[in-house]
Amino acid sequence: METPKTKTTRRSSAAREKRRQGPRGGEASGAGRPSAAADLAGDVAQLRLLLQEVSEAVFSRLEAEAAAVLAALDEKAVPGDAPALPSAERIRALRDVVADLKVKPRKGRVKDLGRIEAVLKVLAARLLP
Repeated sequence: METPKTKTTRRSSAAREKRRQGPRGGEASGAGRPSAAADLAGDVAQLRLLLQEVSEAVFSRLEAEAAAVLAALDEKAVPGDAPALPSAERIRALRDVVADLKVKPRKGRVKDLGRIEAVLKVLAARLLP
């Protein structure tokens, strides 16, 4: 009985090059890792700058809203005019809204910023024209 002959073929240089590459087209040997890591480090540095920019914008917006609420509550804001403050009952209700705010500042949670923003929106809606 004869054994079937196996056909040997030579791979083209393009096929050899493709085999040398990793699954995503980069070097399979890991030679591209340092440059990829440097690229990722640059991306993370950009992300840090973006985080700083966004957090400053959020803080400025919330701080301005809090300042506007404080100005609306300031009885000396318009000398000679009686302040257009809500009733004492409504002010007590707004104080309850503030008192019910539960945040843990040391944890640095984004949801705490959302809760603070929600309280400021309630106060602004009820006190600002």
